[in-house]
Amino acid sequence: MNTALFIADKIDFSYQDLADAVSYLNAEELCRFEKIKIDKDKIIFALSRKILKLALAHYYPHIDKKDWIFAQNSYGKPYINSPKLPDPLYFNLSHSVDAIAVAISRDSEVGVDIERVRSLDRAQVKSTAHLNISQNFFTENEYRNIISLTYDEGFLLFWRLWTIKEAYIKYRGMGLSLGLNCIDIDLSANSILLNACDDEISIHQWINNNLIIALSAAKSVNDITLFRYDMQLTLHSIVNYEYIHN
Repeated sequence: MNTALFIADKIDFSYQDLADAVSYLNAEELCRFEKIKIDKDKIIFALSRKILKLALAHYYPHIDKKDWIFAQNSYGKPYINSPKLPDPLYFNLSHSVDAIAVAISRDSEVGVDIERVRSLDRAQVKSTAHLNISQNFFTENEYRNIISLTYDEGFLLFWRLWTIKEAYIKYRGMGLSLGLNCIDIDLSANSILLNACDDEISIHQWINNNLIIALSAAKSVNDITLFRYDMQLTLHSIVNYEYIHN
């Protein structure tokens, strides 16, 4: 299992019992946790670290959960700072309104984004906020494709493009300095057509009802194992996600 995606969805970030998740935090993480002011953000931080460390344990089961030390590059992309591993291990994580995704790979840098398809304006059931975002921050070709569709189809296309762009940006490790229009994406049938400055990249996307996950990695990464954590964070294999790639 060189590359894997670990997904936990339908999480209640408001009422999650924190005690167990906090027990996974080391001293530095606990300090960060205590400085977070918003309760939901505290839960997301602690639970994300727990899921990350549970996932890392599949690669290095002998390392204690509190011995994992993470740092960030100048753009905020996290990496493993300690312990020193015999071989490189790359990871990335993402969370949405009720879901967390962790990508781990022995072979390549990774970038992941998970999103629940949802209105960007709580006051409107059929918000046009996604049209404003795509017009201003996506490529002209992507915007034309979105507005050429029915509202529901264009809305779904917006989120599919968004997750791919976020995963790509996180893979590159340069934050939003790249801009959302750094790549031009055309989705057709069961494929992703990608115009990017880095042609050695691969994009993978999974859809399950209104949950969308995108993973960006090196072109050589094709064999990806998917796992899902249930509400009790018991691990299961995933078999019912629609998969597309470039």
